[in-house]
Amino acid sequence: MVNKALNNSSNNTPPTINLLDIWNIFWSRKLLIFICVAVLMIAAYIKVSHFTPYTYSTSGILYVQNRNEISKGQVEGIEDTVYGSDISTSRLMSTTYIEILTTRSFLTDVSNALGGAYSPGQVGGMMSIAAKNETELLQVDVTSGSAQGAYDVCNAILHQAPQMLNAVFDGGEIKIVEEAAMPTAPNGKGLRNALALALLLGLAIGGIIAFVLDYLDITVRRADDVAKRYNISILGEISQ
Repeated sequence: MVNKALNNSSNNTPPTINLLDIWNIFWSRKLLIFICVAVLMIAAYIKVSHFTPYTYSTSGILYVQNRNEISKGQVEGIEDTVYGSDISTSRLMSTTYIEILTTRSFLTDVSNALGGAYSPGQVGGMMSIAAKNETELLQVDVTSGSAQGAYDVCNAILHQAPQMLNAVFDGGEIKIVEEAAMPTAPNGKGLRNALALALLLGLAIGGIIAFVLDYLDITVRRADDVAKRYNISILGEISQ
């Protein structure tokens, strides 16, 4: 046992912790941190490898076009021309079109076109629609648990979209630019991302536990431990 002679004067400055102290805490609990990391990474690997099903994705493209009376060539002597203002309007209309294509009414039409194989809610959960590179092109992406399912749902959306949108808007047109293709291979399960996330969580959880244990540990091993814990100066040490 080490008896330490302490001076009776202490200051009111709160104890500080530096990077070396943090490293010492981590290093002293390295086995605990390693166990946390290993457990989470093994759990992530098992979950992704054995319990995460494969998915298949495909996509198609729709072209949104604003066509006014002049651009349709209904005025004598004027060619069928698409003006720059029409293109800008088409891009603005794309946002409205996307909202319409996510309504329950449209999803119900798609479900009916598929013979009820998928409910409107399931169709909505499979699909995502976004403007392609801020243009008047809309890209429809569909992800399903089967290649055939992704293919059927995506094409049903593409073919139902013009009917719905042309019925709502008189001044616009929408055309299918690219049909959906049958997926040839499943999507990746994201094992690398899952393992990386497990690594970070393991380090964070292990580090937090290490700090808590260090805070609760009142064992005095060195004179510096007393100085830091009680914020006092050490005059000397007497070994027994």
